Amino acid sequence: MKDKEFEHIAPVLRRRSVATARSLGLDADDAEDVAQDALLKLWSLRGELKVERIEALVVTVARNLSGIK
Repeated sequence: MKDKEFEHIAPVLRRRSVATARSLGLDADDAEDVAQDALLKLWSLRGELKVERIEALVVTVARNLSGIK
């Protein structure tokens, strides 16, 4: 995935990761922190990402960062 593609989809990914963290019981501030960490993780992997699977990946990353088992 190219940088511009990632920047285009990043707002959708942020909303999705916030929603995932909130659904796991985190408050708004913690959910925003999880979203930021998730996007940073995905940004570091952007060269290896496939667009069709990125939303599923952001949900998984957000769930893991939320610390909820």
